[in-house]
Amino acid sequence: MTFPNYDVIKEWFDLQLWKPEMVAKAVELKVITVDQYKEITGDDYQATVSDSTAATSGAAIVTPTA
Repeated sequence: MTFPNYDVIKEWFDLQLWKPEMVAKAVELKVITVDQYKEITGDDYQATVSDSTAATSGAAIVTPTA
């Protein structure tokens, strides 16, 4: 079992011991799911560049040079 798990993260968030950014990190580390993030925070999860799914999506931003 992974610690902290969903129940612990939710409790810590409810007690204001964790911020949304910390819960998002748990999603990135695959400790909780995107749906669980929404259940805990009430907000939709926004993937970041450091999120493994975003980093491996194959998409790249290319800025042309002269």
